[in-house]
Amino acid sequence: MIVDENLNDCSEEFISDLEDTIDVLRKDKHNLRINCFILIIFCLISVIVAIRSSRIMDNQDKLLLDLNTQLEQDESMLSLEYSIGYWFINQPEQINDSILYVFLKDNNAWYPEILLKQAKIESGNYSSNIYLNTNNLYGMKKVGKRQTTQLNTTYKGYGCYTNWCESVLDRMLWDINRFNNVKPTEEEYLEAMGIYSEDSNYIFKLK
Repeated sequence: MIVDENLNDCSEEFISDLEDTIDVLRKDKHNLRINCFILIIFCLISVIVAIRSSRIMDNQDKLLLDLNTQLEQDESMLSLEYSIGYWFINQPEQINDSILYVFLKDNNAWYPEILLKQAKIESGNYSSNIYLNTNNLYGMKKVGKRQTTQLNTTYKGYGCYTNWCESVLDRMLWDINRFNNVKPTEEEYLEAMGIYSEDSNYIFKLK
Protein backbone atom coordinates (compact mmCIF):
# COMPACT_ATOMS: atom_id res chain seq x y z
CA MET A 1 0.00 0.00 0.00
CA ILE A 2 2.83 2.35 0.80
CA VAL A 3 4.36 1.63 -2.60
CA ASP A 4 1.08 2.31 -4.34
CA GLU A 5 0.69 5.60 -2.50
CA ASN A 6 4.21 6.64 -3.51
CA LEU A 7 3.47 5.74 -7.11
CA ASN A 8 0.29 7.74 -7.00
CA ASP A 9 2.12 10.70 -5.55
CA CYS A 10 4.79 10.46 -8.27
CA SER A 11 2.18 10.15 -10.96
CA GLU A 12 0.30 13.17 -9.70
CA GLU A 13 3.49 15.18 -9.43
CA PHE A 14 4.53 14.11 -12.92
CA ILE A 15 1.16 14.99 -14.31
CA SER A 16 1.25 18.34 -12.56
CA ASP A 17 4.73 19.08 -13.97
CA LEU A 18 3.59 17.99 -17.38
CA GLU A 19 0.59 20.26 -17.23
CA ASP A 20 2.83 23.14 -16.14
CA THR A 21 5.16 22.40 -19.05
CA ILE A 22 2.25 22.33 -21.46
CA ASP A 23 1.02 25.66 -20.09
CA VAL A 24 4.48 27.14 -20.55
CA LEU A 25 4.67 25.78 -24.08
CA ARG A 26 1.26 27.21 -24.84
CA LYS A 27 2.31 30.58 -23.52
CA ASP A 28 5.55 30.40 -25.47
CA LYS A 29 3.62 29.47 -28.60
CA HIS A 30 1.29 32.39 -28.04
CA ASN A 31 4.21 34.74 -27.47
CA LEU A 32 5.95 33.34 -30.55
CA ARG A 33 2.88 34.07 -32.65
CA ILE A 34 2.75 37.61 -31.30
CA ASN A 35 6.47 38.11 -31.96
CA CYS A 36 6.11 36.72 -35.51
CA PHE A 37 3.15 39.00 -36.15
CA ILE A 38 5.10 42.01 -34.84
CA LEU A 39 8.08 41.02 -37.00
CA ILE A 40 5.89 40.76 -40.10
CA ILE A 41 4.34 44.16 -39.40
CA PHE A 42 7.80 45.64 -38.89
CA CYS A 43 9.03 44.15 -42.19
CA LEU A 44 5.98 45.50 -44.03
CA ILE A 45 6.47 48.95 -42.55
CA SER A 46 10.17 48.82 -43.49
CA VAL A 47 9.30 47.88 -47.08
CA ILE A 48 6.70 50.65 -47.34
CA VAL A 49 9.14 53.22 -45.92
CA ALA A 50 11.87 52.02 -48.30
CA ILE A 51 9.53 52.28 -51.31
CA ARG A 52 8.35 55.75 -50.31
CA SER A 53 11.92 56.86 -49.69
CA SER A 54 12.91 55.51 -53.08
CA ARG A 55 10.05 57.38 -54.74
CA ILE A 56 10.99 60.57 -52.92
CA MET A 57 14.60 60.15 -54.06
CA ASP A 58 13.44 59.49 -57.63
CA ASN A 59 11.24 62.59 -57.53
CA GLN A 60 14.10 64.64 -56.12
CA ASP A 61 16.45 63.32 -58.82
CA LYS A 62 13.86 64.16 -61.48
CA LEU A 63 13.39 67.66 -60.06
CA LEU A 64 17.16 68.20 -60.04
CA LEU A 65 17.43 66.90 -63.61
CA ASP A 66 14.60 69.16 -64.76
CA LEU A 67 16.20 72.10 -62.98
CA ASN A 68 19.59 71.43 -64.57
CA THR A 69 17.95 71.09 -67.98
CA GLN A 70 16.10 74.37 -67.52
CA LEU A 71 19.28 76.10 -66.38
CA GLU A 72 21.14 74.79 -69.44
CA GLN A 73 18.33 76.01 -71.71
CA ASP A 74 18.31 79.42 -70.03
CA GLU A 75 22.08 79.62 -70.33
CA SER A 76 21.87 78.67 -73.98
CA MET A 77 19.20 81.33 -74.62
CA LEU A 78 21.22 83.98 -72.81
CA SER A 79 24.28 82.99 -74.81
CA LEU A 80 22.26 83.18 -78.03
CA GLU A 81 20.75 86.55 -77.12
CA TYR A 82 24.23 87.85 -76.29
CA SER A 83 25.53 86.59 -79.62
CA ILE A 84 22.69 88.17 -81.60
CA GLY A 85 23.05 91.43 -79.71
CA TYR A 86 26.79 91.46 -80.31
CA TRP A 87 26.33 91.00 -84.06
CA PHE A 88 23.71 93.72 -84.31
CA ILE A 89 25.93 96.16 -82.46
CA ASN A 90 29.09 95.16 -84.32
CA GLN A 91 27.53 94.35 -87.67
CA PRO A 92 30.06 94.41 -90.53
CA GLU A 93 29.16 96.74 -93.39
CA GLN A 94 30.26 94.16 -95.95
CA ILE A 95 29.44 90.47 -95.89
CA ASN A 96 31.57 87.58 -97.10
CA ASP A 97 31.72 83.82 -96.65
CA SER A 98 33.80 83.95 -93.48
CA ILE A 99 31.60 86.54 -91.77
CA LEU A 100 28.38 84.73 -92.67
CA TYR A 101 29.73 81.34 -91.58
CA VAL A 102 30.83 82.69 -88.18
CA PHE A 103 27.40 84.32 -87.71
CA LEU A 104 25.66 81.03 -88.50
CA LYS A 105 27.89 79.12 -86.08
CA ASP A 106 27.56 81.73 -83.32
CA ASN A 107 23.77 81.57 -83.53
CA ASN A 108 23.51 77.77 -83.53
CA ALA A 109 22.13 77.45 -87.05
CA TRP A 110 21.43 73.92 -88.27
CA TYR A 111 23.96 72.83 -90.91
CA PRO A 112 25.75 76.19 -91.35
CA GLU A 113 27.75 74.86 -94.32
CA ILE A 114 24.52 74.24 -96.25
CA LEU A 115 23.06 77.62 -95.26
CA LEU A 116 26.24 79.35 -96.37
CA LYS A 117 26.03 77.72 -99.81
CA GLN A 118 22.33 78.52 -100.08
CA ALA A 119 22.92 82.18 -99.26
CA LYS A 120 25.56 82.38 -102.00
CA ILE A 121 23.22 80.76 -104.52
CA GLU A 122 20.14 82.85 -103.62
CA SER A 123 22.00 86.18 -103.37
CA GLY A 124 24.14 85.68 -106.47
CA ASN A 125 27.23 85.61 -104.28
CA TYR A 126 25.99 88.71 -102.35
CA SER A 127 25.42 90.76 -105.50
CA SER A 128 21.80 90.23 -106.64
CA ASN A 129 19.34 93.11 -106.86
CA ILE A 130 17.04 91.39 -104.39
CA TYR A 131 19.78 91.18 -101.78
CA LEU A 132 21.08 94.70 -102.42
CA ASN A 133 17.57 96.20 -102.16
CA THR A 134 16.13 94.12 -99.32
CA ASN A 135 19.08 92.63 -97.34
CA ASN A 136 17.36 89.34 -98.23
CA LEU A 137 20.14 86.72 -98.46
CA TYR A 138 17.86 83.72 -99.01
CA GLY A 139 15.26 85.01 -101.45
CA MET A 140 12.56 84.65 -98.80
CA LYS A 141 9.07 85.59 -100.01
CA LYS A 142 6.76 87.70 -97.87
CA VAL A 143 5.91 85.68 -94.78
CA GLY A 144 2.24 85.10 -93.97
CA LYS A 145 1.63 83.24 -90.72
CA ARG A 146 4.85 82.11 -89.03
CA GLN A 147 7.09 84.24 -86.81
CA THR A 148 9.41 86.43 -88.86
CA THR A 149 11.94 89.25 -88.72
CA GLN A 150 10.72 90.79 -91.98
CA LEU A 151 9.63 94.39 -92.28
CA ASN A 152 6.11 95.26 -93.44
CA THR A 153 7.40 96.38 -96.83
CA THR A 154 8.10 94.12 -99.81
CA TYR A 155 10.21 94.25 -102.95
CA LYS A 156 8.76 92.40 -105.93
CA GLY A 157 7.06 89.99 -103.54
CA TYR A 158 10.22 89.36 -101.54
CA GLY A 159 10.53 90.11 -97.84
CA CYS A 160 12.59 93.09 -96.72
CA TYR A 161 14.93 93.22 -93.73
CA THR A 162 16.64 95.96 -91.78
CA ASN A 163 19.97 94.19 -92.27
CA TRP A 164 21.37 90.88 -93.48
CA CYS A 165 21.56 89.51 -89.92
CA GLU A 166 17.77 89.61 -89.64
CA SER A 167 17.55 87.83 -92.97
CA VAL A 168 19.66 84.96 -91.64
CA LEU A 169 17.64 84.78 -88.43
CA ASP A 170 14.44 84.62 -90.47
CA ARG A 171 15.90 81.74 -92.48
CA MET A 172 16.55 79.95 -89.17
CA LEU A 173 12.96 80.65 -88.08
CA TRP A 174 11.83 78.99 -91.31
CA ASP A 175 13.76 75.88 -90.27
CA ILE A 176 12.20 75.86 -86.81
CA ASN A 177 8.70 76.21 -88.27
CA ARG A 178 9.31 73.62 -90.99
CA PHE A 179 10.65 70.93 -88.64
CA ASN A 180 8.71 71.84 -85.46
CA ASN A 181 11.95 72.84 -83.73
CA VAL A 182 13.36 69.30 -84.02
CA LYS A 183 16.67 69.13 -85.87
CA PRO A 184 16.36 66.85 -88.91
CA THR A 185 19.05 64.67 -90.45
CA GLU A 186 21.21 66.33 -93.06
CA GLU A 187 19.46 64.36 -95.82
CA GLU A 188 16.01 65.40 -94.56
CA TYR A 189 17.24 68.98 -94.32
CA LEU A 190 18.48 68.98 -97.91
CA GLU A 191 15.27 67.40 -99.21
CA ALA A 192 13.27 70.22 -97.63
CA MET A 193 15.36 72.72 -99.60
CA GLY A 194 13.79 71.40 -102.80
CA ILE A 195 10.86 73.83 -102.40
CA TYR A 196 13.22 76.78 -102.77
CA SER A 197 13.77 76.49 -106.48
CA GLU A 198 12.40 74.88 -109.64
CA ASP A 199 16.00 74.05 -110.52
CA SER A 200 16.23 70.24 -110.55
CA ASN A 201 19.92 70.52 -109.64
CA TYR A 202 19.29 72.78 -106.63
CA ILE A 203 19.87 70.11 -103.97
CA PHE A 204 22.88 68.82 -105.91
CA LYS A 205 24.35 72.34 -105.88
CA LEU A 206 23.83 72.60 -102.12
CA LYS A 207 25.61 69.27 -101.62
